[in-house]
Amino acid sequence: MKDNLLKEQLAQSGLEMSIIDPVSATFAGISAVSSIVGGIFGASEADKQNQQAKAAQERQQALLNDQAKIQNDYNK
Repeated sequence: MKDNLLKEQLAQSGLEMSIIDPVSATFAGISAVSSIVGGIFGASEADKQNQQAKAAQERQQALLNDQAKIQNDYNK
């Protein structure tokens, strides 16, 4: 009776200790590491795509500048 009352009070207070399955803990750890590694690779890929987009924008701007110069020379 006293043991059950103590367990009930611990459960209500949120202090109840529970045994964690080692296999579940291992999978949780693997999952966390995978998420971190995936985040790093995702950020790296996003950076690569941003650099490619910037290079493409710079090439496009150079072409537009050349076209504007040709048009301005013609108009003169």
